[in-house]
Amino acid sequence: MRKYSLLLVSLLFLSLDIFSQTISISEARSKAIGTIVTVSGIASNGAEFGTIRFIQDATAGIAIYDNTLTDIERGDSVIVTGELTEFNGLLEISNVSSWERFALGKEITPSDLIPADAYQESHEGQLVRVRNVTFVQSGNFSGSSANYSISDGSANYQVRILGTTDIAGTPIPSGKISLTGVMGEYRSNYQLQPRSLADIGTVGPQFLSILQQSNIQPFSFTVSWTTDIASTSILRYGPTPALGSEVSDTTRVTAHSLDLSGLKHGSVYYVQGLSIDANGDTGKSNITAMATRSISPGNIYVYFNNPVDTSYKLNTPAHYVNQALADTVIAYINRAKNTIDIAIYNMDNDNGIVTALNNAYGRGVQVRLIAGEGVNSTAYGQLNIGVGNKKKAPPSSQSYGIMHNKFVVIDAEATVPADAYVITGSTNFTNNQINRDPNNMVIFQDQAMARSFAIEFEEMWKGSFGADKADNTPHQFVVGGREVELYFSPSDNTEEHIKKLIKASEKELYFILLIWTRYGLAYDIRDQIRDYGTFAAGIVEDTSSSSFPFNIVAPEMNGRMLVDNKSWIMHHKYAISDPQFADKEPMVLTGSHNWSTAANTRNDENTVIIHDQDISRQFLQEFAARFREAGGGDLLIVTGVEALAGIDLRIFPNPVRNTLFVESSGPLNYRIYNMSGRLMSGGTFNGSGQLGLSEFPAGLYLLKAENGKGTATLRFMIAR
Repeated sequence: MRKYSLLLVSLLFLSLDIFSQTISISEARSKAIGTIVTVSGIASNGAEFGTIRFIQDATAGIAIYDNTLTDIERGDSVIVTGELTEFNGLLEISNVSSWERFALGKEITPSDLIPADAYQESHEGQLVRVRNVTFVQSGNFSGSSANYSISDGSANYQVRILGTTDIAGTPIPSGKISLTGVMGEYRSNYQLQPRSLADIGTVGPQFLSILQQSNIQPFSFTVSWTTDIASTSILRYGPTPALGSEVSDTTRVTAHSLDLSGLKHGSVYYVQGLSIDANGDTGKSNITAMATRSISPGNIYVYFNNPVDTSYKLNTPAHYVNQALADTVIAYINRAKNTIDIAIYNMDNDNGIVTALNNAYGRGVQVRLIAGEGVNSTAYGQLNIGVGNKKKAPPSSQSYGIMHNKFVVIDAEATVPADAYVITGSTNFTNNQINRDPNNMVIFQDQAMARSFAIEFEEMWKGSFGADKADNTPHQFVVGGREVELYFSPSDNTEEHIKKLIKASEKELYFILLIWTRYGLAYDIRDQIRDYGTFAAGIVEDTSSSSFPFNIVAPEMNGRMLVDNKSWIMHHKYAISDPQFADKEPMVLTGSHNWSTAANTRNDENTVIIHDQDISRQFLQEFAARFREAGGGDLLIVTGVEALAGIDLRIFPNPVRNTLFVESSGPLNYRIYNMSGRLMSGGTFNGSGQLGLSEFPAGLYLLKAENGKGTATLRFMIAR
């Protein structure tokens, strides 16, 4: 049973008091204009509608208009207090006196209605969907806000396309569609307001999930999806987006699954799902890239350029390459046989990387490079890799950020799959980044991943950057038996996958970030700590650009949210989930993607997520060393937890001053030893308790626990 601190209990009662003042949105809508109301609900829109937000609960929906709401995103659960007003017929809550977010990522299922029922006061402010309608107009939607008409064959209905959505400027669909949006009102005219292109769907079965890939093998994989109504299953697929081949099952189901076989190993395929209902109407998925398993060796090598703490290792000591990270890169450049493609934000030739690339070109290797706009001009000028084989990314602008990638693709199309490599991580190829600023580098010996990185490189090489790129690369791989995910920004919605990692961290979460401006990720970490008791520790380079997220999580982390205080630049962008708990899902995320708005929406970035305990423990070895350097002392080390027959054991804070708190989910005996092996104290715990350590000298100690079936050893530090 989890024990709660007095502070948490106080916050719980405060939240209960706030909730006790709320009324349903339906009741609020019945109140007189000018009434002050407090309601709670889930936001059905975010910044795509500008300042206004719509929220709904199980009873109704309502608009909220106030300049203080700009931080609310779609899916946020909020409590709002304000005044009921009316704007041209639309009931709103404005003059907001307070609002609070208490959950994130909630889904609202739109109400499926015929237009005559949807366009009613009873559905104002709610998310609705109408089917079998057509746009009366043709051509393109305006680039600014405008009204359009849809028809169901018997009457016309108004649709409002806001210029702040991604729909503006796109082609108006022809033929029958389904249309989802928030029902608004303007001067007695009800208006359906779609939020994005994703709200415009086809007639027929609606795909309730994206295509899911599983059972990835060298010559086959399985594709699954779900639809809202029973329908047939069809998969079109091929090595290009033109597809060309097809498999099907005529059984009408809502849970669809088809196997693709006879494929080539380590190759990218494009697939599209189709489902046909009993009326003959067809629903389609987007075309999605997937990859077969490579027959490459599947080795994954991890390197760090600063010392690590190998006492945190599982099987593999982390590779600390002192002043030799460039040598590693050069060694792989030197083994390239046919092609090298590099996307790098910045580089110099202080360590010979430019020279190595020139030499590779000289021996007949095709070398191509895309650099950031501000790349070191001397190094760029020294590159002698053939006319037209080096490019700079376009200048940053309001719509485009920077080309911030860090990856090298070697021999993606090698005849021998073992020759294909990808080098990625957080490291730019400059002297400080390679030899001083804390960074990581990950090397994949896998042809499927190399080919997928090559697709991203080719897209930029042909001139598409930032928001102009498509989500056209595979995301799931099996590399040497380990699941690996791959995402590019801004096309692949990388932040959602960062959120998934955070929310999967049931026991522990560690992270180091150069820049952190995305407050939603901070709320996710806060909620993991509050809801699951996740042990979290983190470091940011500085708080000048990360103060808001820092201030959200720091009060929850018991002194384990640190600011780097060294002269170097803490350049990592990684997170580690449950590295010490094999029964959970240990994984690590790294790459070029800072936790910033620019990285998520404008920059060209790359991110990998590796599902593997040994590799996550290699990153933990690095984190432990940086955490100690930043003044955080020793982390909690847990060994043999599984041997405790299901009993979880946790101690905090660590480091500790005078009182150590112990939480266990069952009875156990414990003893505390100093690092010389001297027994300092012992006793029994059953649940939670505390140990007074004021008489103990400062230093490192071991707490050894046993329950008759197993043992666990936790190390802690007393610091005064």
